[in-house]
Amino acid sequence: MAPSATPETSIQSVPVKSAETKDVDVMAAMAHNGKALPGIPVFDSFAEKRQWQLEHMAGAFRVFAREGYAEGISGHISVRDPEFEDRFWINPLAVHFGMLKASDMICVNLDGEVIGGNTEGSINAAGFQIHSAVHKSRKDVHAICHTHSVHGRAWSAFARPLEMINQDVCYFYKAHSVYSDYGGIANESSEGEKIAKSLGTGKASILMNHGLLTVGQTVDEAAFLFCLMERSCKVQLLADRTGLEKMIVSDEEAAYNYKMASTPSTGIDSSSRASPPYAGHRHSWDKMSINAAYPEKGAFATSKDVNSDSSFPPSDGEAATTGSVTSIPAGSQALHRKLRGREVQLFAIGGAIGTSLYVQMASALPKGGPAGLFIAFLIWGLIMWAVNECFAEMVTYMPVPSPFIRFGREWVDDALGFAMAWNFFLNMAFLVPFEIVAMNIMITFWTDKVPVEAIIVAMIVIYALLNVISVRYFGIAEFYLSIFKVVLMIGLFFFTFITMLGGNPIHDRYGFRYWDKPGAFVEHHSTGNTGRFLGILSCMYQASFSITGPEYISMVAAETEAPRKVLPPAFRSFVWRILVFFVGSSLCMGIVIPYNDTTLLGILGGTVSGSGTGAASPYVIAMQRLQIHVLPHIVNALIMTSIFSAGNGLLFTATRTLHGMSITGHAPKILSYCTKKGVPIWALAISLSFCLLAFLQVNSSSAEVMDYLVDLVTCCQMINYGFTAFTYRHFYSSLKKQGISRDTLAYKGRFQPYTSYLAMGGTLFMLLAGGYDVFLKGGWSVLWFFLDYGMIGFFIVLFVGWKLIFRTKYVWPGTADLSLDGLKEEIDHYEVMYDIDQEGKKTTFVDKLFA
Repeated sequence: MAPSATPETSIQSVPVKSAETKDVDVMAAMAHNGKALPGIPVFDSFAEKRQWQLEHMAGAFRVFAREGYAEGISGHISVRDPEFEDRFWINPLAVHFGMLKASDMICVNLDGEVIGGNTEGSINAAGFQIHSAVHKSRKDVHAICHTHSVHGRAWSAFARPLEMINQDVCYFYKAHSVYSDYGGIANESSEGEKIAKSLGTGKASILMNHGLLTVGQTVDEAAFLFCLMERSCKVQLLADRTGLEKMIVSDEEAAYNYKMASTPSTGIDSSSRASPPYAGHRHSWDKMSINAAYPEKGAFATSKDVNSDSSFPPSDGEAATTGSVTSIPAGSQALHRKLRGREVQLFAIGGAIGTSLYVQMASALPKGGPAGLFIAFLIWGLIMWAVNECFAEMVTYMPVPSPFIRFGREWVDDALGFAMAWNFFLNMAFLVPFEIVAMNIMITFWTDKVPVEAIIVAMIVIYALLNVISVRYFGIAEFYLSIFKVVLMIGLFFFTFITMLGGNPIHDRYGFRYWDKPGAFVEHHSTGNTGRFLGILSCMYQASFSITGPEYISMVAAETEAPRKVLPPAFRSFVWRILVFFVGSSLCMGIVIPYNDTTLLGILGGTVSGSGTGAASPYVIAMQRLQIHVLPHIVNALIMTSIFSAGNGLLFTATRTLHGMSITGHAPKILSYCTKKGVPIWALAISLSFCLLAFLQVNSSSAEVMDYLVDLVTCCQMINYGFTAFTYRHFYSSLKKQGISRDTLAYKGRFQPYTSYLAMGGTLFMLLAGGYDVFLKGGWSVLWFFLDYGMIGFFIVLFVGWKLIFRTKYVWPGTADLSLDGLKEEIDHYEVMYDIDQEGKKTTFVDKLFA
């Protein structure tokens, strides 16, 4: 044994004293109206109780792992065997707390002989000396916890007992000791015996220069007391740091508090009567602060369950029935983290690329000309890059359901979160029937004999099936659908390049001909520079509808594996997605046809058949002009896959938005319910109901109604982008004032905070200027004024109404709770344990490609 550090005061023990308090039934007093809590369960056999103890023991280790109590190979929990009092169960050496299962525990007798359990494992020698000594000396003790926690070690350096400075620490009133005879690592029995003697008849001991030790009649009680003592040490350190005089709880009140909280039953999970702890993500050991009871947190664990020998991850069905919290980890709100990097990347592409990119962009070409269209998309692309930087930094910091909506609620004002949530949900929900209508119109490129109703019903059923199955299969489906989009875009770029150089049936080497004749710019609504400016502005409005993306990445944050590793590459790649897909497409459209093309103008004006169809695509018009006969059909078919994928992604996003709103209380609670496969089924049903708007297509005015919806949702997008950037300013200020370096973040936004100013200014400008034409001479229309600006009024009504009704409080910049009540720490631990599980596993070439 190492030489003693402080030989003068070998053992300083504070014995337990019974306090004279009010005569009450403690368990009855814990509940309103005197209804007693269930207490410790009773079992029919030793085997059942043994299994229950081991499962709770494994669960306690999960909590310790989540709380950061693991320190190398140090730390241990032991539980006395219920049948043989001279035996106890202890954790194996060098297995991380977060990986321990009930079957990993080792049974050893008081002489150190391994009796049963995991006989292939070895135990910590120092741990055995401490635990065996306490079990020998304290027959009333059935469980012991000891680790080298941070604040426990810090306070132990003072060799002082805790002061009764608050209600919670009274759990240890005259029931904890200080062991001040530190003799190094307890590899000899004498050190363990001294620690046991110091403990006396108390509940806990502060081991000087070492850590904390707690005991209890159940592992629940011992583990709860350890967590409480660790937090009490932290509180004591914080209080002492102020240097101010402390108000100590009186002996009378401390004794009363001690009596009221000191039954072993108050540290037990009453739900354990029905099923083992951690068997489902809804279980909570409320005294141990296991946040599974809180919907937004979810239990933390890393293997299949505390009673399983199987490696993880489990199947979808197992995840629900056994409560695998690998599938339902911290911060996921019962959604399953199953989406990998490649699926997230292509989901972002799939959600952003739809009908607009291939067809509707052409409607802006006659307003601004090829150069005006290109410049407009380039400018708006820069603004959207700024918006993306705000999304990325916040979402990768806290990857939770409906993140940017929740951030508005938590970091700015609950009323803002409410208004943003409904605004964004309607944005997504109204776009789904838009895509369904577009699909129907695309089919008319070949035939108009297919009943409209049949197409709509088929689309709704397919969307429902893809979204109701496991998110894993949804991700796979969206992965391949998005590949078709990428192939189509690359193909159209090659088509433009090859044909402009003369590679076409009529050998027309047209190059940039249409930039010269009829010209690069259009004078729109006016002449000269004013007209050219208004033309670019009109094209920017089209760009503000077409260019999307960061919100789609954000909405899958809670269902992404290792989100802080997977999401940053997806956000970073948004820059090249803007340049390649959107800016590149605007350039190509201005190359393949002139802005005054008679076919295009006839289609847009409704004087030529094919309005809104594949025939309205500049690429299809160019193919017909160049006498290319087969390719238009191929392009039309691929555009249909693009439309289908976009609608699929929009429905997914709408569903997850509604699910997140339910969690935060902004929508009925039933919408947060998830199936065994992690699908928010009722939220999906509500979102699907908006697809019924597609039946407006049966009416001849349905296409016009969809145009109205496009104007509405464009306004919605500007509002959400602008307020997300505003929320980022609160986030940025809180990081700065709370001393959190942005260099430690998974994603550090570039040129912040100036980027957020660009995002706010750009979206505000387009929000106000988007409907400028209604203010021009002869352009006034009540209907179009409402479509262009009505959502602003709706948003204000939502915000003001919620704020007045619930009197929500504004969170001043710099004061936001960036941890979301400890949720960040849980996600931090999930990421760490995910890395541990992935060690040694092979990564496929495709996964590396999208990393």
